[in-house]
Amino acid sequence: MYTKSINMKELGIAITLVSFILLSGCKDKTEPERQVVAVEKVGVDNVEIYGEYVGQIRAKGFVEVRARVEGYLEQMLFEEGKRVKRNQPLFKINSDLYQARVDKAKAQLAKDQAQEAKAERDVERLRPLYEQKAASQLDLDNAVAAYESAKANVAMSKADLAQAQLELSYTTVRSPIDGYISERYADIGTLVGPGGKSQLATIVESDEVLVDFSLTALDYLRSQQRNVTLGEKDANRSWQPSVTITLADNSVYPLTGIVDFADPQVNPQTGTFGVRAELPNPDRKLLPGQFTKVKLLLDVRENAIVVPSKAVAIEKGGAYIYVVRRDSTAEKRFIETGPEVNNHTVVERGLGPDELVVVEGYHKLTPGALVKPVSPEIMKPGFFIDRPIFSAVLSIVIVLVGFIGLFLLPVDQYPQITPPVVKISASYPGASAVTVSQAVATPIEQELNGTPGMLYMESSSSNSGGLSITVTFDISTDAELAAVDIQNRVKLAESRLPAEVVQNGIKVEKQSSSQLMTLTLTSSDPRFDEIYLSNFATINVLDVLKRVPGVGRVSNIGSRYYAMQIWILPDRMANFGLTIKDLQNVLKDQNRESAAGVLGQQPMSGTDITIPITAPGRLSSVNEFEEIVVRANPDGSIIRLRDVARVSLEASSYNTESGLNGENAAVLGIYMLPGANAMEVAKNVVKAMEEISKDFPEGVSYNIPFDITTYISESIHEVYKTLFEALFLVIFVVFLSLQSWRASLIPLVAVPVSLIGTFGFMLAFGFSLNMLTLLGLVLAIGIVVDDAIVVVEGVERIMEEEGLSPYKATRKAMKELTGALVATSLVLGAVFVPVSFLPGITGMLYRQFAITIVVSVLISLVVALTLSPAMCAILLRPSNGKKNFVFRKINEWLARGNNKYVHFLQRALANPRRIIAGFGMAIVFIIVLNRVIPSSFLPEEDQGYFKVELALPEGATLERTRKVTERAVDYLKEHPAVAYVQSVAGSSPRVGTNQSRSELTVILKPWEERKKGGMSLKEVMNDVRTEFKQYPEALVFLSTPPVIPGLGTSGGFELQVEARNGATFENLVDAVDTLVKYAANDKALSGVSSSLQAEIPQLYFDVDRDRAQFLGIPLADIFSTMKAYTGSVYVNDFNMFNRVYKVYMQAEAPYRMQKENLNMFFVKTSKGNMVPLTALGKAENTTGPGSIKRFNMFTTAIINGEAAPGHSSGEAMKAIEKLAREHLPDNIGTEWSGLSFQEKKAEGQTGMVMSLVFIFVFLFLAALYESWFVPIAVLLSLPIAALGAYLGVWVFGLENDVYFQIGLVTLIGLAAKNAILIVEFAKVEVDKGVDAVHAAITAARARFRPILMTSLAFVLGMLPMVLATGPGSASRHSIGTGIFFGMIVAITVGIVLVPFFFVQIYKVKMWRKKN
Repeated sequence: MYTKSINMKELGIAITLVSFILLSGCKDKTEPERQVVAVEKVGVDNVEIYGEYVGQIRAKGFVEVRARVEGYLEQMLFEEGKRVKRNQPLFKINSDLYQARVDKAKAQLAKDQAQEAKAERDVERLRPLYEQKAASQLDLDNAVAAYESAKANVAMSKADLAQAQLELSYTTVRSPIDGYISERYADIGTLVGPGGKSQLATIVESDEVLVDFSLTALDYLRSQQRNVTLGEKDANRSWQPSVTITLADNSVYPLTGIVDFADPQVNPQTGTFGVRAELPNPDRKLLPGQFTKVKLLLDVRENAIVVPSKAVAIEKGGAYIYVVRRDSTAEKRFIETGPEVNNHTVVERGLGPDELVVVEGYHKLTPGALVKPVSPEIMKPGFFIDRPIFSAVLSIVIVLVGFIGLFLLPVDQYPQITPPVVKISASYPGASAVTVSQAVATPIEQELNGTPGMLYMESSSSNSGGLSITVTFDISTDAELAAVDIQNRVKLAESRLPAEVVQNGIKVEKQSSSQLMTLTLTSSDPRFDEIYLSNFATINVLDVLKRVPGVGRVSNIGSRYYAMQIWILPDRMANFGLTIKDLQNVLKDQNRESAAGVLGQQPMSGTDITIPITAPGRLSSVNEFEEIVVRANPDGSIIRLRDVARVSLEASSYNTESGLNGENAAVLGIYMLPGANAMEVAKNVVKAMEEISKDFPEGVSYNIPFDITTYISESIHEVYKTLFEALFLVIFVVFLSLQSWRASLIPLVAVPVSLIGTFGFMLAFGFSLNMLTLLGLVLAIGIVVDDAIVVVEGVERIMEEEGLSPYKATRKAMKELTGALVATSLVLGAVFVPVSFLPGITGMLYRQFAITIVVSVLISLVVALTLSPAMCAILLRPSNGKKNFVFRKINEWLARGNNKYVHFLQRALANPRRIIAGFGMAIVFIIVLNRVIPSSFLPEEDQGYFKVELALPEGATLERTRKVTERAVDYLKEHPAVAYVQSVAGSSPRVGTNQSRSELTVILKPWEERKKGGMSLKEVMNDVRTEFKQYPEALVFLSTPPVIPGLGTSGGFELQVEARNGATFENLVDAVDTLVKYAANDKALSGVSSSLQAEIPQLYFDVDRDRAQFLGIPLADIFSTMKAYTGSVYVNDFNMFNRVYKVYMQAEAPYRMQKENLNMFFVKTSKGNMVPLTALGKAENTTGPGSIKRFNMFTTAIINGEAAPGHSSGEAMKAIEKLAREHLPDNIGTEWSGLSFQEKKAEGQTGMVMSLVFIFVFLFLAALYESWFVPIAVLLSLPIAALGAYLGVWVFGLENDVYFQIGLVTLIGLAAKNAILIVEFAKVEVDKGVDAVHAAITAARARFRPILMTSLAFVLGMLPMVLATGPGSASRHSIGTGIFFGMIVAITVGIVLVPFFFVQIYKVKMWRKKN
């Protein structure tokens, strides 16, 4: 078969070669192969020739406002920057002096007028007397002279009054013209006047403006040669030298002007001619003093022959072009070229209209060669622009894949970032904690120690005989393999364990990371007590729920499984001469399953049938157990089990009691499989319960008091809300930036395609929809919109500047932008990808963000190269120049901001030492703030529940614990914020099973119902803490759930205090007491407590070993008898309800209450005599540990606590570490566990993360620019953005956690992207030979608007995260606040530093070259 396949392969190759040869041979060898070339027909057009210059705008009218009178300036009656009208009051000078002068002049006038009236009356009185000869001529002349003098005095007083009033009017300074106050020179309180400071302000009239610019001598002389006299209108021309200006934001001013003056003399200093143009300025968009780019129409070459510039080649002999003749041969023709305009060259001589010229493919031509002419559209690139449907289909496929991923992605609060944990459970009933630790824990731990991938190992041995060992592995360890390895190692230890421990079974299981939900069965019917409900749940509910897809484990919390309890009567046992050993042997003998054989089994002959033999097996009822024969006496009497014991079907253990809101309840904890969809699993569990509950007895009901998916769904809903709010704000800013619904539609389509498509890749990477990936998408919104904006702005700019159609403008723009788009996307990849390779949980957290953002950016790049240009070519239209009021105001504001920005940049370049000093201070501030801002791992969230532990005095009975628990539950369920209180009396998350402890899980009402004041998690906990402090009989510990489910048992820190180097248990107790004492006085710590149970009342029985040996009584009989009577002894199993239950025996309650009851426990000597235990030893009251915990094989005590208000978890951990170093002896060590272990492991990674980011950005930029120096300009501008982030977090009292660090990485990427836009433009200018300073200013001016608008879009996209409320808001605050304030600083200060450092780097570069 192998040979045959080879032959077939060779045959295929042979056939292919023969076919190729035949096809080659069939060609017509006489016909030469023609070269394909792109041709265009020579066009005839009116070519407009422009010159571009730098001009400055000045006002047409310009008036200085001066003070005409002296005085102190009292009032300013205008708003700066506002338009003023002619005769409008502007300033008010203190008028008291001038008013006084007016009043004085008025008084003098009144006086003079009175004198005049008197003089007139004197004349009138003397005239008749004179005529009557009663008065002399002299008297009359004197009266007339006095009258004339009085009239003159009145005239002078009127003149003085007019002058005084005029001076008084001058104290109100008015505007002489309509215009704008361009500058104010005097402040309130300044002494002004003709003799001092007379100029108050300057008013400019800017309805029409003048633009001054300089024309090169060559352009001026050429215009003279073409009979064009600048500044003079020529009626013989169809055109005039019009002027178009381009503003600082690269937008073209819609109105054109005419050159109205040209200086006929050359400026000897510059060698240029001064030219002035007049432009209308109705909207006052043009500001005096503003620099602008002037485009002057110098000439119009009418009916000129033009060809594409790319068709013209130049060699030593001159310019030539290839022309295709009618016979398809190529002719090389030399031509005389004229000016080049818009990528087309005017041909003066050598070419006629309608000829075909080669535009592409002429480099390989030879004169006379045959060619195959084709249209250039076929040869030029632009695949996606020419195929908009293909581009649309590609994006639709991306969206469809994204939707598939969205529906298939599992939903969870966090990704699978909890380390694998394997739990080993064993029991040694009746043994003390010390016995369990020494006999069971130690052998198992010795085998487990050193398991590959193990981080640490914890064990807890209790006085109830229970042992729990948890082994925590590194996150990269396979949980399945770890469980198998642990199972094998436990098997190796079994030979060294007590037989009863092995008989009871050692359970090894993977620990589920977090509890998904709690389900309770309750009943108000007294028939259905807690035992019934617990077993009903086990039989009818638990097994069904285990089969629900995604459910990993279902545990019956506080369970009371059925067991056959044999309550022994010790006095009767002694009377009958029976021992515990006798009873155990009888039970094992008569309650067993045995095979009885088969009748007729082969080999056999002569029989027709085979009959299996059956016999009574295990007993199944109380009556059957009561009838067990314990002993048959020689006299024929029989002692049955009922004679020496009471038999009943009861609970196997009474160590715990569970309840809900104070009522008896069976409580089921449901745990999810790793990687399962939490929402789906919860939905399926609810659905299964609806089906199961149909068969519940009347009076039994179920409830789901706790469901973590409620928090998950609420948190994710809030993130979705933030996502859409950010999307809306980004689109709004894009619309204001692009100022066209057509242009805005392109980013509006591109952003959802990028975001939705990311879901498909998340599914491929094995991610889930969780808080981290969704927050990553929120960050991505402001990033992915950039590419679409850059494409649209590029196309619109080319359409406006070059007058091309949307299609041609799109093609040209994409040729310019493709490289830049790819480069910026790769820079973002260089920022995010390195940090995703960090080890441990931190790396997992970073990876969720990094890959989500990088994938969305890459999809955005694909969309920007495919769909966006296709939409630009279809949707965009050339601008008509008209903008509405809002857009005009925005453009004015941007133009003004651009001027201010350039002004600041010029000042910065003029004062480099100050800027560098300020930059150095910023670096110092960053270092200081990094130390000052408290650190933590993740922010604590209001997850809707918390836990309360009630600790009664050691040795307290369950009855006492129950009463305190009921009192606490009664208070809690009345609190307005509490929905459910789940209680388990006799259990503690820190100690385990202990009758003096009680655990309460307080589940709060939904967040919507707790919006009003006093209902947050912290406030409710404060209320509870205040209430429970009044409980004298119990210590109360409150704890929040762990930040990451499965990492530790509660929030806060978890410290292991270990007895090392021969330290005793007593040394450990002293050390813990010391540490807790000092911790209580530390301001950074709160709620510090220990799980150590040091002084539990115990009864010590000292066996007289000599007497026991003398009587022939084995020590094992003594201990087993005592254990059986006082503790519970497992005998064997029985069957009921198709299940296997256990049989236990124990003394009746009255026989095991007091120390004196030991008198009634008898053992048998070797001679068969019965001896009481008290004859074989002495019992004494003592104390001892209630449970013994070990950590990595050291005896340990767990210290739990949390940060005090105003302090972070990082500060709390440092505080407790400091106390341990100062106050604990050398033989006591400490280690962290749970979430604290991970936080400690991640401590100090900010510096490493930032270093990685900076190194990768530097290396990438060095490769991009082929320079080791240019990237430094980008890198040096980045710390200032980080300073803004640190300041924002510090002001708002947030912490330096993983979310903040992720935000910092994102911030660095965005700031680098903005810096690249400036540096790339400036580098291109420098490469052209432009001075570095001029290049930096030009680049800053050109890139100001796109950087500002894209950054503003991102900043507003972050605003919903800064203002977030509800579940999960702490995470959004942490990540959003740093980015928000960092970007604000980056777009205000950072964009000044980028061109500044660019200039400084180039100066250093030039200095190095000189040296």
